[in-house]
Amino acid sequence: MVRFRPVISTSAVALALALSAAPALAQVDGQQVFERLAAQLALQGIELDAQGVQTDGDDVAISGLSVVPAPEADTLELGDFVLEGVSEADGGSYMVQRIAIAPISRTEDGVTVEFEGGQVRNYLIAGPEVTDPILRSGLFESGEAGAMTVSDEQGTIFSMEGATTSTDGYTPGGTMNFDLQVSGMVADMTRLPEAEARQTMTALGYEELRGNITSSGSWDTGSGRLTLDEMVYDVDDAAALDLSFDIGGYTAEMVGAMQQMQAQMSQQGNAEAMNMAMLGLMQQIEINEITIELTDDSLTNRILDFVGEQQGMNRESVIAMAKGILPVGLAQLQNPSFAAEATAAIGAFLDDPQSLRVSAEPTGSVPVAQLMAAAMSSPQSLIEVLAVSIAANE
Repeated sequence: MVRFRPVISTSAVALALALSAAPALAQVDGQQVFERLAAQLALQGIELDAQGVQTDGDDVAISGLSVVPAPEADTLELGDFVLEGVSEADGGSYMVQRIAIAPISRTEDGVTVEFEGGQVRNYLIAGPEVTDPILRSGLFESGEAGAMTVSDEQGTIFSMEGATTSTDGYTPGGTMNFDLQVSGMVADMTRLPEAEARQTMTALGYEELRGNITSSGSWDTGSGRLTLDEMVYDVDDAAALDLSFDIGGYTAEMVGAMQQMQAQMSQQGNAEAMNMAMLGLMQQIEINEITIELTDDSLTNRILDFVGEQQGMNRESVIAMAKGILPVGLAQLQNPSFAAEATAAIGAFLDDPQSLRVSAEPTGSVPVAQLMAAAMSSPQSLIEVLAVSIAANE
C-alpha cells in the first residue's frame, strides 16, 4: 500500500515554479527512473527493490515491488505499480503524472488481505542535482487508496472504505496546506487476540467499532512552523479524540539532516543508533502549543457502568469514588493549583460527559531539549514549563 506523506506533498503548478520541465522523450529510461526513485526513498531510510521494470513510451511498469521500511525490518511486498506520463525535468528529475497501484489479494497464515488499489498524482522523483531537501522528499499533489479488508475463515477482521490526501502545493520558502481522510473503518472487537480484551469490549457494548480519521494542517517551509489544526479519530457511538499542535524548528535544513542521517543508518543497518540520532535532531523542535480533546459520545458512561458492575456499585458511587481518589493521585504532581483545576474539570466531566480538553500553551516557544532536561531533573516542572491546563464541557 502506498505510504501517504501529506506534509511534503506538492502540486504540479507549484513544481513548475521550482523546476522547468523539459519536453517528454518518446521513450523514457524506465530502469533509470526506478533507480532514481530507489535513491530518493533511500534518503528516507527505505530500501526499494523490484522483480522487473518495463517501459512503454512515457509509462514505466514496476512488477513485484517490495520495500524494507526501516533498518532491520522485514521486507514488505507491495505488488505492481505503473508510473504513467513520466517526463524529464531539470536536475535529472522526473515528473510522474500518475502512479497506478494495482489491487492486491494475498493470503498468509490463514489471513487474507484484499486491497482495491489506488493512485498518486503528480509525483516528483528528484534527480541527483536537486539540492532542496523538501523537493527530494517525494512530493506529490494527491493520493487515494481504495477499499481494504483483512479477513480469515471466520469473517472480516478489519475493513476500510478508502483514504485520500491532498495539498495545495510547495514553493521554496512558502506555506503548504494539507489534509488527510480515512473513511469507513470497521474493526471486529470479538476477534481481538486477548480473551480479557474481547470480554471487556463486549461488556462495553463494542463488539464492533466504526469510525473515520480526519486531519488538516499547514507547514511554513521558510520558518519551519508546522501546524496540525486537527487530527480527529472519531469512533461512532463512543468518542472523538482530537489532537492539534503548533511547533517550530521543522525547517528544510532539519529535513535535509534527517535525510542524511536516515541514509547513513540504512546502510549501517543499526536501528538503535538511528533512533538515538533522530532523538538528537528532535531536540531542535520548539513547542508552541499542544491540545488533546476528548468529545464523548456514550463511552464515558459505558466505562463507568462497567467499572460499577465489576465493583458491585452503581454509576453515581463510581463517580464519587473517582472524585475522592483524584486529589490524592494529583497531589503527587506537587502542583496544588493544577491539581485543583484538574480535580474540578474531571469531576465536572464525570458528572456530565461532554468534552475534556488538556492544553499546553506556554507564553513562548519551548525547545524540546529544555523539556527533556526538565523531564530528567524534575518531571513535575513540565506542567509549569508548558503551562498545562485542563477544562471540561466548554
